[in-house]
Amino acid sequence: MFFIKSFYKSLYDFKYYTELNKQKIWKGFLYLSILSIILGIVIYLPVGKANVAEYDRLYDIFKNNSPDFSITTDGMKVAGKSPYTIYDEANKGLLIIIDDTGTVDEYAYDDYASLFLILKNRVYIKSYIYNDSVTYDYIFSILPNTVIDKPMLLSYLSLLKQTNFFFIMLLVLFFVITAQLGALVIGMFSRVITLFRKKTNMPLKNAYNIACYASTLPLLVISIIVLFNVNFQYMQLIYILIGILYFINATNHIYPNIEPLKNS
Repeated sequence: MFFIKSFYKSLYDFKYYTELNKQKIWKGFLYLSILSIILGIVIYLPVGKANVAEYDRLYDIFKNNSPDFSITTDGMKVAGKSPYTIYDEANKGLLIIIDDTGTVDEYAYDDYASLFLILKNRVYIKSYIYNDSVTYDYIFSILPNTVIDKPMLLSYLSLLKQTNFFFIMLLVLFFVITAQLGALVIGMFSRVITLFRKKTNMPLKNAYNIACYASTLPLLVISIIVLFNVNFQYMQLIYILIGILYFINATNHIYPNIEPLKNS
């Protein structure tokens, strides 16, 4: 009940911050942790489901369509013709190519939504899920006698599916930690601004506590941006600025002797 009340009141009722200012710091920490966990799950659970579906699809594609191959310290060798197109989805959704000739250029297929190119000396992956691409070089310095082949790749894809839950939990944990650090930054900057306005020396623990609740709206905004995969520049700066504006408006009610900011 306290969480629900604090959630909606922290968005519009700045008088409520006078009550929040009197509460223990652990309540602010707990509130922001619960909120960021909920939003983190909302954001990353669809990613987890998409990952599982993608791993299943890749597993079936490689199992049924891929030729035998081996990757050693000398590079990759394909049993058969090369380059070999393992999968080419309609409407350029996904393209998988295996090539040991060094003739395939990943940038020539940039119009595909997703790419999985197993090349002579590297693997190139482009994913629509993360809207990003990455290149992995073959490194055998740790296990110099290792041979990567088709069965090992299938085992790796199966393992990724099994560990996907822990990967999503790590993303949620990172989201929670980021939210807590964001509240600390908002509290520190806002405390300095409040101090200069009327020399009201709010204790840092109180500033952090208020910042936890002032982070509600910016956290919601960031969550929507991330959820819909919007490429928004200066996202972190907007997050901090919204939090500071909420914090300052809260202090206008906590310390009524401070004149409100104009247009706030």
